[in-house]
Amino acid sequence: MNTIKDRLKFINHFASYVNKKLFDEYHSTLIESIEAYKSFNLIYIHFKNKWTCEISNCNISIKLYPIHCEYEIKNYEIITHYLAKNQTISEQYKNDNPEIFKILTYIIRNREHVYKTMSEAINLYVYTNYYNNIPKAKTFLLCNHITKIFPHGIDKIITHKILFFFFFLFSFFFHNKIKKNIKIKN
Repeated sequence: MNTIKDRLKFINHFASYVNKKLFDEYHSTLIESIEAYKSFNLIYIHFKNKWTCEISNCNISIKLYPIHCEYEIKNYEIITHYLAKNQTISEQYKNDNPEIFKILTYIIRNREHVYKTMSEAINLYVYTNYYNNIPKAKTFLLCNHITKIFPHGIDKIITHKILFFFFFLFSFFFHNKIKKNIKIKN
């Protein structure tokens, strides 16, 4: 990962992996990326509508300059913070974006699962060669049906298996036919 393009590709793949592990297809389309810091008990969510959300122990802060919405977490429910400067804007945003608040409620209820998934993903992507081997695995397992090109060496393996199968069938039937001819002659 020497170039910026490679690094961005790595980050996008990491983000899509985490989104798939945490959310269903519909909700993962709303999220651009997610960061979790268990030691600080913070989760940052970057939505595709350019809003950034910070979840701490008891507060949620949603920012898109110059708008700043603040919420409290009480019994896994999201309530507009009573000291928020923009209470009406915060309440209006909450009412206008119920799917975003469903995601936030899910994350609040499953905070430990989020931390665990993030640590597993970081371990998988940073400390193993998982990401580096993905293209090799795809090349090996998938044949390109558009250009009709098989990965190098796979075509020979497939033809050998097909020839072996036909040879086996041919020899089996031929052997049975010879046995029947010998029995008929005797």
